[in-house]
Amino acid sequence: MTATELERRERRAENEPLVILRREDQNDFLIYSPTAPAKQYVVSSDEQGLTCTCPDFRSHQADPDWQCKHILAVCRQGGSPPSNGELRIATSSQSGGGGPSQLLIRRSVSPDGKIDSLSIEWSCPIDEWTHPEVAAHALQVLTIADGIIEQYLGPKPAAPVSSRVSTPIPIRTQPPTNGHGLLPAQLVSIGGMDGRFGRRLFLQFESPAGSMRLFGSAKQLAEALQRAGYAHLAGNIVEGLPLNVPCQVMTKPSADGRYQNVDQVLPPSTGNAPRRWVA
Repeated sequence: MTATELERRERRAENEPLVILRREDQNDFLIYSPTAPAKQYVVSSDEQGLTCTCPDFRSHQADPDWQCKHILAVCRQGGSPPSNGELRIATSSQSGGGGPSQLLIRRSVSPDGKIDSLSIEWSCPIDEWTHPEVAAHALQVLTIADGIIEQYLGPKPAAPVSSRVSTPIPIRTQPPTNGHGLLPAQLVSIGGMDGRFGRRLFLQFESPAGSMRLFGSAKQLAEALQRAGYAHLAGNIVEGLPLNVPCQVMTKPSADGRYQNVDQVLPPSTGNAPRRWVA
């Protein structure tokens, strides 16, 4: 390897980010680029010096002085990891000044496996750098750090599929009738409420269509009870009087279409035993 080739290799090693991991158990270094983590190479030492498993080093094995960028990166780190166990990553330096940058990676693992954390720090001298140079270098380092963190955390889990089952909106259908356009109902009580012209009386019904009312004067309500077959109740139209007798009703919508009101009250059909309808 000539001096020119060595200078060119050293410049390339300085300007290309590399992740350098010391493997204590195997006494070597695992090196890869953050942009291509699948391509990993091992720098180790033997009686002849440092060797690398990369294609560049293998193709120049005839040259005993040949040094690939991976070997140069290890040599730049002193050939061994720092005593505190931190791993160092060489990144590019900017032409604006300052020395080579360093990323310090610390990983903490507890024996019980409950703690497994990773921290990344970046340090470099920027005294002579311009603001654009600092911003560009910071962006490059953050990109490298993102790649390392992604490998450490693994692929992001897929977003959970919502288990919520949509509830269909109930469609209001016409309530069942007895075949003659009538609804079976329960005449519950006589009620009253304040209206535009004073207190109004009504008969309260419950049916498969829900609660319904029939408004009228005391005389009109008495006539409705008589038509339903309850003449004995027609002589005592008093607000709050419970009735609880079966009947049949013909309905019609209210003027605004929001409610179903009772239009006619008829006797219960044959076999219609007294019961309380629930909507």
